[in-house]
Amino acid sequence: MDEFEKAVMCLFQGQMVREATEYCEGIKAAPDGWNRCLQSLLTREGFQVRFWCLMALLEIIQARRAPPEGLGSIRDGLGQYLDDHLVRHADPPDLHESLRNK
Repeated sequence: MDEFEKAVMCLFQGQMVREATEYCEGIKAAPDGWNRCLQSLLTREGFQVRFWCLMALLEIIQARRAPPEGLGSIRDGLGQYLDDHLVRHADPPDLHESLRNK
């Protein structure tokens, strides 16, 4: 588990919230934060990290902090994620309810 995953887990568990929030907000604010969130969404196992990444990508898109080429990558990545986790499975076993509702 790397620092990013530890920070997200701390947020969900209510531990070291200030430090974890600062770390995660730094990722969202970084010029390539959208890419890190997208890659984590596509490759991480824990639903907490994937849920946080979906929320972060939404915020990044709404705040228009992703470059034009990043928007295309986000669209393609989200399409891939949806195809892998929802389209191919009627009721995917690895999809947590919070991710399904997002």
